[in-house]
Amino acid sequence: MKLFTNEFLNLPTLKRSKFLFFIAASFSSIIVSSEPTYSNEIAKCRDLTLPSLISDGGRVNGGRGCTMSPTSYKVKAFELGLCTEANNPFSTTGLDTSGCFAVWSDPNGYEANLVSANGSAAVETLDSSNAIRPPAGTYKHAYVIIDDTIKIRATLELAGETWKTSNKDAHKEYFPTDRDEGQIASLGKVSTEDADEAETRLGFFNVTGNDADDKCYLQDYVVDSDITLNALMLKSDKKTIATKATSTSNFNYDNTLCSGSKYIAGVETFTTPIVVTENTTSASLTFDTTDVGVWVEGYDGYSSITSDRGPGGSDRPYFDMGAFIIRISVN
Repeated sequence: MKLFTNEFLNLPTLKRSKFLFFIAASFSSIIVSSEPTYSNEIAKCRDLTLPSLISDGGRVNGGRGCTMSPTSYKVKAFELGLCTEANNPFSTTGLDTSGCFAVWSDPNGYEANLVSANGSAAVETLDSSNAIRPPAGTYKHAYVIIDDTIKIRATLELAGETWKTSNKDAHKEYFPTDRDEGQIASLGKVSTEDADEAETRLGFFNVTGNDADDKCYLQDYVVDSDITLNALMLKSDKKTIATKATSTSNFNYDNTLCSGSKYIAGVETFTTPIVVTENTTSASLTFDTTDVGVWVEGYDGYSSITSDRGPGGSDRPYFDMGAFIIRISVN
């Protein structure tokens, strides 16, 4: 999606608000939570001088956009696991977890809202019956499988207008012929109604800004000195990589389609492996939310949308999934 073609994934500091799976010693509780990011290197909307209007063509951060806190950020998780050094589950053809150990899984998925209405950390309790203690040992890799759609709610307040995420079909950009697997973003609304919770689908990976580099996987992306990340857009079997193709949006823009995509798999490789002992009581998976959960920029080309638009004209913001990175650890 546009976020990735604006090179957010090549920033080395997409860090740390938490989406936690805590497994107690008796596996009696599993908690989903979030906490604020500490990174200051991503362009955050609160740190910028924003235009008064987007509807008259105002650009955000010179067209590079900025990130902000959501007031709703729902992720559906399916599986979290650990793998020994000899069993890296990532390849450019798919995900192979046959040599790994699932720490938590739910075949139906568990949807958790990672933030409260004011954008601060939120906590939920998951089904502890799905928690599994992995064997004691040393683990070089960890993986997570989530739905490729994240539900976001956000409001961008400008001096001359206030934009809100909208779930109205007329306010979305999507691929009409590939609605269930192509990218989805909210184009926002200016109205007295509250912001809607809007489905946002990742679509594809791109870390260079060059369309030729669009892929359905992300390989050997170095987060920092301790972590390397790989990621895959997966088909319904949660194993096979989606097929790169091209489709046309409802606003006649051609873009990459990861055909068949239903899930995102993230694989983290540790410089310092995780050690699980008999005293290990928890595992954690982290996501950014505060100040980075939503990415927004103004775009033209939406003149056909006449409802809930700002006073300046036909341009609208593009609310997209914010830059995120996974971090997995045990305690």
